[in-house]
Amino acid sequence: MKLSSPFCARLRVFLQLGETICTKGVLNIMFDSHSFLPMADDANPNPIPAISDHWHPVGTRGEGLPTTPGVYRFRVPMESRPEETVEFLAQLRWRKHGVHQVLMPTFEYVLDDEFITLPEGTYWRERVPGDPETLGATQFPIAPEMAHGATECPFCHQQPVINGEKIKEDDGDRYYTHIPYKFNRFWFSCCEWIGKAPRPSISALKHDWSQR
Repeated sequence: MKLSSPFCARLRVFLQLGETICTKGVLNIMFDSHSFLPMADDANPNPIPAISDHWHPVGTRGEGLPTTPGVYRFRVPMESRPEETVEFLAQLRWRKHGVHQVLMPTFEYVLDDEFITLPEGTYWRERVPGDPETLGATQFPIAPEMAHGATECPFCHQQPVINGEKIKEDDGDRYYTHIPYKFNRFWFSCCEWIGKAPRPSISALKHDWSQR
């Protein structure tokens, strides 16, 4: 059936009007949907800083150390077993050296009565939540993560804590040092049911503990 021209003209008008209404409605929905988008990151004026777990190398004269005093984690090769490292916490503080003030950790030592020195192979990283905010000059707690891999205590069901000391190999006399990388004997402490059973390294300690 052939449609009249006036009818076709009116039909085209209605189709164009419908298309316009549909397009406008879609655009309105698109613009309104912006109110449901999450806020941009820069909308937060006080973002929580991320804690870096990156280890930074340190030279024997302190090159590469942090520039702000405080407690940091350090990883240092063992004196008795250089192929193994120990992670511990230490205070970084300003100290006088001649006429200068230098920023060094409390486990530094003086070489040839002149050079403030750190062990070769030292690394540092930021402390993590739960670490102390300040430490004394002779406080070097071993990082709890060093005990990971050992089974829990069979009595109190807690993760044991690593302790250590340095002794003379020939007569067993104890050196007076609190610095973990100097230790050559390690043991777990936990509850009153766990006795001191030293091992020559942390790896041997964890192995024997878990094999009991």
